[in-house]
Amino acid sequence: HNSVHERARGWRDALEAAGREIPDAYLSWPVDAVPFDLEDDAAAQARADSLLRLDPRPDAVIAHEDGAAIRLVRALQRRGVDVPGEIRVVGFD
Repeated sequence: HNSVHERARGWRDALEAAGREIPDAYLSWPVDAVPFDLEDDAAAQARADSLLRLDPRPDAVIAHEDGAAIRLVRALQRRGVDVPGEIRVVGFD
């Protein structure tokens, strides 16, 4: 989806313009093959777990659509993460 790639490029460009480095782990996350919009609760939980293993742990995530953001929020909360206190999650679209 071009719009998703354009958003990702905008994110990278904004961080670069601000002089912020993007950790390599962020560029390859998520590594699973299940698209956000097709995932079930188990896939959402696996995605949340992989997010929590990132180093450094991000304090925000932009999901490509609202349903994906909701599933990720629920999965993070099941792991005891304070959303939005520890990690903010937003859906775009």
